[in-house]
Amino acid sequence: MADFNTDTPRGVIAQRIDDAHPSWRVDATPDAPDHLGRGGVFVAVYRTTIGKPAGAAALAHSVTVDLYGAATLSASAEDRLDDLLDDLLTTIAAMGDVVWTNAQRTTFDSFHGWRITLDMHSADVYASAARKRA
Repeated sequence: MADFNTDTPRGVIAQRIDDAHPSWRVDATPDAPDHLGRGGVFVAVYRTTIGKPAGAAALAHSVTVDLYGAATLSASAEDRLDDLLDDLLTTIAAMGDVVWTNAQRTTFDSFHGWRITLDMHSADVYASAARKRA
């Protein structure tokens, strides 16, 4: 189990996934796996956009979760990818402050998996920091 910087949305999400799936390798960076040849599961979690809706007191974050699960493509690997996706989406659905908006089957270099897009809101840490400086 890894410890992630939970001061960031990606760190919070990565920590929750890592806690729920201790046999998976979870990174809070857009990284590539180096171990799938041994049958492992790799998840990369990273923030892709941040926004501040007009008049809102919160920040809106889009977080991407890449699920790498198969180094080769076969019927059994595809079944396993479906099972891994179900497990991951169930974990994400249990996160009350995160909503997944899209899951797309994809190939990462030579690895097969899923790219999942999440939406999350947080306090406006930038406005808070600016007020402290003033």
